[in-house]
Order: sequence, then structure tokens, then C-alpha cells
Amino acid sequence: PSNAARLDRIFAENIEEVRWTDNLHQGYVCLVIEPDVVTTSYQVVSTVLTPDYTVSTLRRDTIVRAGNSLDFAS
Repeated sequence: PSNAARLDRIFAENIEEVRWTDNLHQGYVCLVIEPDVVTTSYQVVSTVLTPDYTVSTLRRDTIVRAGNSLDFAS
């Protein structure tokens, strides 16, 4: 596997708080925050080398309120 994939695996296996990571792509996280639900979209850009780029969604997660805590929706 690539160095990025190895780094992803090391983070996931050794840091309890890490649910998922992606060191292969560049981009940003978009959060939609509502009172009982948070939706995360991991947006990746096609290039960081020029001002012209496209954006796509690599992954989405939903976090829901469960009493006094938060849980990832399945």
C-alpha cells in the first residue's frame, strides 16, 4: 500500500478518537449542524496546483443525538 494508506491505517489502529482518515486526497470537511443531527461531507478537490479544480464528495457521515451523547448513524 501507499504511504498515505499506511498512515491512515496507523492512525485508525492507534488513535481511539479517529474513526476514519484519508491522507491521499486534498480537500475539506463540510458540516451541516442541526439541533439533533450533524452531517459531515468530506470534499476532495481534483488539484491544488492550479486555481481551476473540481470538487467531489469522498465520504458522508451522519451523527445523531442519542440522549445526552452523540452516535454515528449506521
